[in-house]
Amino acid sequence: MADDNIQQPPDPLLPPPARADHATTATPPVGSAANDRVTAVPPPPRAETAPAVRSEPEQFLRWSAGVILVLVAGWGFIALVAWAAYTDRIPLPVEVAAILAAALSLGFFVLVERNLWFGRFMGLHTDGNPSPFREAFFLWLLGAPGLLWRTTEGKDAAPVNQKTQSEVSNTREVIETVVFVVVLVLLLKSFVAEAFVIPTGSMATTLYGYQKDVECPKCHYKFPVNCSQEVDPQEGSQRGIVTGCTCPNCRWPIPLADEVTIEERDPRTGARVPQMVWKPREKYKAATGDRVLVGKFLYDLPWNSPEKNRLNVVVFKYPEAPQRGYTPLNYIKRLIGLPGETIAIYYGKLYVLSADQGLSYGDSKAPELQRWRPEFMHVDDEAAQARWEKDEFKILRKPPEVVLAMRRIVYDNDHPAEDLKEFPRWLEQDGGKAWAADDATHTFKHSAADETGLAWLRYRHLIARKDPVTDKDHRSPELITDFMGYNSADIVQPPHREPQLAQQVQHWVGDLMIDCEVKIDKAEGQFVLELSRGIQRFRAVFDLATGDCTLRQVTKHTDEAPPLADDAGEVLATKPTALKKPGTYKLRLANVDDRLLLWVDRSMPFGDEGVPYPPAEEKGPYRNDLEPASIGARGAGVTVGKLQLWRDTYYTQMHSADGRDVYPSVDSLSDPTKWASLKNLKPMTLYVQPGHYLCLGDNSPHSSDGRAWGLVPDRLMLGRALVVYYPFPPLGEKRIGPIH
Repeated sequence: MADDNIQQPPDPLLPPPARADHATTATPPVGSAANDRVTAVPPPPRAETAPAVRSEPEQFLRWSAGVILVLVAGWGFIALVAWAAYTDRIPLPVEVAAILAAALSLGFFVLVERNLWFGRFMGLHTDGNPSPFREAFFLWLLGAPGLLWRTTEGKDAAPVNQKTQSEVSNTREVIETVVFVVVLVLLLKSFVAEAFVIPTGSMATTLYGYQKDVECPKCHYKFPVNCSQEVDPQEGSQRGIVTGCTCPNCRWPIPLADEVTIEERDPRTGARVPQMVWKPREKYKAATGDRVLVGKFLYDLPWNSPEKNRLNVVVFKYPEAPQRGYTPLNYIKRLIGLPGETIAIYYGKLYVLSADQGLSYGDSKAPELQRWRPEFMHVDDEAAQARWEKDEFKILRKPPEVVLAMRRIVYDNDHPAEDLKEFPRWLEQDGGKAWAADDATHTFKHSAADETGLAWLRYRHLIARKDPVTDKDHRSPELITDFMGYNSADIVQPPHREPQLAQQVQHWVGDLMIDCEVKIDKAEGQFVLELSRGIQRFRAVFDLATGDCTLRQVTKHTDEAPPLADDAGEVLATKPTALKKPGTYKLRLANVDDRLLLWVDRSMPFGDEGVPYPPAEEKGPYRNDLEPASIGARGAGVTVGKLQLWRDTYYTQMHSADGRDVYPSVDSLSDPTKWASLKNLKPMTLYVQPGHYLCLGDNSPHSSDGRAWGLVPDRLMLGRALVVYYPFPPLGEKRIGPIH
């Protein structure tokens, strides 16, 4: 090929050879008329140098670095900035943030492509007279796919205004680059990262499976409803149609399908026979599950340790059938138990007995490939129960980012039901008038008047709906349970016509989180957030004059106790905060895993570890839990808005025999005299074999996980789920981003 031949440059010490395209004249003799004139002799042409030929490894590294740079600095940077604005990490509208990011990204490409530096660095093909700005815009607009049209030649691209010595077929270049990209993708997929789609709701609502996005017609709260059985039923289950669901915010039953009449031909007689069938409504279409990117190499890093992997969301092959047919059977769960540990589930929380505390079993004679099975987990073993009685298990505390990922909505005050205005959830105690409610803005304002004590705004978990099972009205405050709208799908399975109502078993949940926005008019007085659980109450008391926040714990607030004083309770900790000047602040107080966590805007005054406290010996709910959350103020001019109450994820034990996983009946949630069975629950213990892991789903009541089928061998672990990359907004509202 001509491209393989390199021309030898001419010797600059020799006169240039005569060229055929111009005449040559002889030198005139001395003394002639032309001798008094100096004739400029043109310099010899500059020697042409061949472009540097790089080795294949060097070219590969340059090309790979260039691809990464294009991905990170191009649309990847724009998407990251837009996502940060969409999730309120940047105080800008999404459109403005995206435009600014696009401008910065384009400017970066123009900078690096000055004099075609970037093209020469990667060895990209250019035409004879390239424009740096055009090439920069081309790279910025098309990103990595655009590199297919400026493929590598194995040598530097020609500088501006200098033609290459030979040309290679563009078709061949494109084919070679496509093959290279395919091989690179396969290598990445095998060893670095792989994409997965989630079909079921076992991790909801941390991660979604197939779901229908529903907006409640009464309170206009938007939430997802599981429709995996309608779109992609699991093996052994029949396809069904989701006919309805229940709003988790106001509990209004919402129809999602209609019963219609169609005509079908009788195969025997040929006559058309009318049939009644359920037809899903067009506005409630099924949406795909979340698509996640899984990092496969993270657990192989030399500095990685098993303890750091706990509570990660992981993907693994199903131990009983890693492959069904020719299709891998992969599961996604949260990693809970490490090799050699014993895990306990108690009142919806997780506890751990470490592997170095001596609890082990003689399973060495069992086949190693069979030790993942449930019979080798020694469920509720007497030795483990004895260790529990000795208080050797330690509670497993989630980091703040996991707490936020696993919280579930109880009530959003920005979405009150239109037909329940006479049953407000937030109401001032004892009919006081210190708090003024604004129904238009869904806020509560407290004036800075002189008061003798704290004025309390109390939350009542008032459903005020007719229960579809008991047909009774709910007109009294109830216990907060693990009810979730995602699991409320009513399903009909043809040929049946009557839907099977989602009669969810509900467990009492005491771990709560209050979230609000507070506007301070003047830096004076006190502002208090309070959460209740059992006989305990926990307060975050803000001194608005100094900004100090004091966490208090009231340990013996029984049904017969007198009203609490403003300064009641034991002081757990005090830290300075930003609440010492007028302004608007985002506050969040969580009582999760026997620990208090506090957020002020984006900071955590008491740190990521929070403030642990000793739990009360008396377990279960008390009348105190009918006032689960409160807001107090004294001498402070404050306005509270964007008020939300959340609960923590409740891990179930999957059985209710012998005092385990007891749940109250629906009609007893408001009657403290019927809660005796909830005050003496027993733990469920699960042993994790060496070389294995215990993985559980976040949607515990509807998750097929380690509690049912066993452990995950280390060899079947695929990697950690890193990020949700699809669906994009508005289909996936605030779902794209890191997975915690």
